[in-house]
Amino acid sequence: MNSYGKNRERWSISKSGRCLGKSPNDDGYFTFTFESSPSSRDDVYYQEYRFNTAAEAYQFWNDNRSRIIATQIEIINYYRNKVS
Repeated sequence: MNSYGKNRERWSISKSGRCLGKSPNDDGYFTFTFESSPSSRDDVYYQEYRFNTAAEAYQFWNDNRSRIIATQIEIINYYRNKVS
């Protein structure tokens, strides 16, 4: 988890240059997307990809872990199941 933001501490769940979004995809899974550059981030971005506290980010992770596609094998299995 990382802290970001102008004059305000915000937290993200990130991995290899990607951030976890708070909104699930059409299949009900949460995915990581490439992090945008700081100059292109707006309020909508912060609402989707940032948490107000580390505790809030950690709670989101724990509450949704079964529906978060985080590891490479989970990504492979997710797309394998979509095409089968």
